[in-house]
Amino acid sequence: MSAKDDSYHLILSSFEDEYEENHDPIWAWHAIDFCSNWQRKTGQLLPYPSWVQDYLSMAAELILRIDCDSDTFNKNIGASLGIRQDSISSSIQTIRDKVIFFEIQSMIKKGSDKKAAVETAAQIFSLPADSVHKIYERFAGSV
Repeated sequence: MSAKDDSYHLILSSFEDEYEENHDPIWAWHAIDFCSNWQRKTGQLLPYPSWVQDYLSMAAELILRIDCDSDTFNKNIGASLGIRQDSISSSIQTIRDKVIFFEIQSMIKKGSDKKAAVETAAQIFSLPADSVHKIYERFAGSV
């Protein structure tokens, strides 16, 4: 990650696609984390995309309505943020799968055939080749 690197567009766009497709705000949190890390690592400010700002505004409004004396305060915070219990692990799995897909795409662009690229990615990520092939096919249709 460098200040001259503009790959952040691809990453943030991928997060937005997941957010819109699944209506899962965990993707806004991934974007927030990514933008913060980008600035820490490059020194370059990376503002939150407008869809993240919209989500934060909505969540702030809901959080400010919560009764702090309620016995269910913590549960209400999670509900206000829209985060389901299984969202984090599911989103991390999706990110890993996209990394695998982009790695295969990169190898293909450098001249590898698809089968060799899938087998190499399977070795890199210590996964069965058929699983990596399914991951590749899952995202290949969206490119």
